[in-house]
Amino acid sequence: MGRFKHRKKHTSFGEAVVLALFGVAAFWLAVTFHGRGIPSKWVTATVETAASFGIVVYMHRRWLTRWTFWTAMLICFLAHCVLVFVFFQFVLRDFTRFSPLLWSPVMVFETFALLIAIAKLERKFGLDRKHIVRLTF
Repeated sequence: MGRFKHRKKHTSFGEAVVLALFGVAAFWLAVTFHGRGIPSKWVTATVETAASFGIVVYMHRRWLTRWTFWTAMLICFLAHCVLVFVFFQFVLRDFTRFSPLLWSPVMVFETFALLIAIAKLERKFGLDRKHIVRLTF
């Protein structure tokens, strides 16, 4: 028929387990933060950070052995932490609760920005070939 083989894409059991563990960890984190009196806006910041960077790691799982990938992730993570801290600490100063649903559009935009920024940073570190960010699930 052709040179290209079409593989059936399906979710593996391991991916489902990781997703379930992420949900359990997010719930545990929310309960722990609430029990210690930490405002729920910080739960939103923590869970959305984990989701954004978790999606990026999942999308680039072929790059997990590259030092350039982890260096780019570290740079992006540090910038993200500073910006989120400033936003949640100073802009949302009077809020103790901030719904994750209100932060989700920002998280989606940030995830796409992270995918592009990490590819560009890796290119800056001297990899010869160009990277194409492919959104495969």
